Amino acid sequence: MKTAVRIIVLVLVVGAAGFGGYYILNGIKLPTFPEVVDIVPFQIGGGGPSGNTVEKPTEQGGGGGAETTGESGNLLERVSRGAVFSYSVISDSEIYYFATDGRVFRVKADGDEVVSDKTLASLNGVWTTSDGKRALVSFGDPARPEWGVFDFLDGVWRPLPASIEYAAWGENADMLIAIEEANGQRDLVKVNLAKGTPVSSTIFRNFGVRDVSFVNAGKDRVFIVEKASSFYKGSVWELNTKTLEMKTVFFEEPGLSLKVLGSNSGVIKFSSPNKFSLNTLSGEIKKEFIIKTIPNKCGGAGNRFFCFFPTNIPENIFLPDDYFKNKVSFVDALYEINRETGEDFIMFQSGVDTIPIIDGVDVSLVGERLYFINKYDKRLYRANLTLLEKSKNVVE
Repeated sequence: MKTAVRIIVLVLVVGAAGFGGYYILNGIKLPTFPEVVDIVPFQIGGGGPSGNTVEKPTEQGGGGGAETTGESGNLLERVSRGAVFSYSVISDSEIYYFATDGRVFRVKADGDEVVSDKTLASLNGVWTTSDGKRALVSFGDPARPEWGVFDFLDGVWRPLPASIEYAAWGENADMLIAIEEANGQRDLVKVNLAKGTPVSSTIFRNFGVRDVSFVNAGKDRVFIVEKASSFYKGSVWELNTKTLEMKTVFFEEPGLSLKVLGSNSGVIKFSSPNKFSLNTLSGEIKKEFIIKTIPNKCGGAGNRFFCFFPTNIPENIFLPDDYFKNKVSFVDALYEINRETGEDFIMFQSGVDTIPIIDGVDVSLVGERLYFINKYDKRLYRANLTLLEKSKNVVE
């Protein structure tokens, strides 16, 4: 969509009511991570950098695979026994995950427990609430998916109406922001889940913007994120669902993607070819980083957030597109970044000493544990930040 057309469409919509940076670490020498002697045994084999590879998982949850351990003395733990599509952490002792076939498991030391044996033909996406107790799930035909809400505590699926074209979490676990299509009309709506049966209320009618996603940015604020790639530009707008005021947050940037940090404490933003920054919710830059990665490899809350940074990027690839299409994988180093000062601290480099090769995504911070999925074996891991803190080095 050309710039002029997109702006006209947005004006019409509001009027009718009344979206790595991959970077080779050039010139930066990563500090050597001290030998990890208290790490969980990973059944490591040869063949990768530093001789460390990760064991292939069982494709679905349940038995098999490496041991799951809850010992607090481990620097790094592999949590799930099966391959993980998405996960939810209510507490360090209450962890759930969606297997790649749509079944839901709870992590148990003696074998992951099936919470839901419902299989799904195709998982498109899973988004959990901030408390981890519910998940919004898209599955089926990506062009017109089905939607449902899964409750981890009672193990119950609650389908959404077939008229829902797209949905995202709103200001709380009982509210969705959605695009609803009925009788040839597409409306932007709120969907209230509090009474069991979903109830829609219109925010405004004739929502004409397509190829966008929504990201909750706090009470009554939603980011409308335009689809982008390295080949074309995208923008992000903030919509106040109460006043219907809309304003530009980021405008016309190629490969634009973002992630709102926990507690709405800031925004991690990437745009092609190598711009990676920490921003306020209003879009102002707080820190631009020399080392680069993408928002999906970051997570955190308050003044602390963490990112997996690729230590080397192959040439002749297009990012972020090739990464999202699984055409390229990375060997990562984990960094902690202070949101206020912008200081970078390396926590560890994967593929070194006893640490397995890690390409980390879907990062979340729960207390003093950092959870993430390793794309190499599709399993859920967690790092003990209290122990890692003792070994971190400042990158000069």
